[in-house]
Amino acid sequence: MEKSSEVWAAEWGYTALFSSLASNKIGVTILFNNNFSVEILRQLCGKEGRYIIVDLEVGELTLTLCNIYVPNTDDPTFFKNVSEEKLPFKCDEIIICGDFNLVLVVSKDKTGGKPTKHWNSLKELKYSQDNLDLTYIWRDLKPEAKRYSSRGNRPELHCRLGFCLVSLSIAG
Repeated sequence: MEKSSEVWAAEWGYTALFSSLASNKIGVTILFNNNFSVEILRQLCGKEGRYIIVDLEVGELTLTLCNIYVPNTDDPTFFKNVSEEKLPFKCDEIIICGDFNLVLVVSKDKTGGKPTKHWNSLKELKYSQDNLDLTYIWRDLKPEAKRYSSRGNRPELHCRLGFCLVSLSIAG
């Protein structure tokens, strides 16, 4: 049974943004708690429910937040399309989080299997990261940590596919 965004938001109890709600389809959500004041200035839900981009005002800070669910294929055009969709947004300070379905730092974020299989997507993501002055905040804070968001036992394969990229200016 599918629930409407109003029902999900009511169950959460605070502000919630949804790109898709069908249980058998792709979708992303951004959930806010009410322990800080946030004003949503602009929002865009991407085609097929793969991303939400939102400009937020949090105190004196205007922040562009993007929650993303990247296809599990080597499709660099996905990153190009999201970048184009961000053009009308303020993008002074940016946070991009989600399931990227690729490993950003293969030597530290993957054990087992082939080093990577999405070379073109990885190249496009790193181009966007450099172009927008974004840092891989997990690696900055935990340079040697081995923690994974995806695990497989046959064959043994562990990867960090979910991560956040943050503007260098707010990463500190």
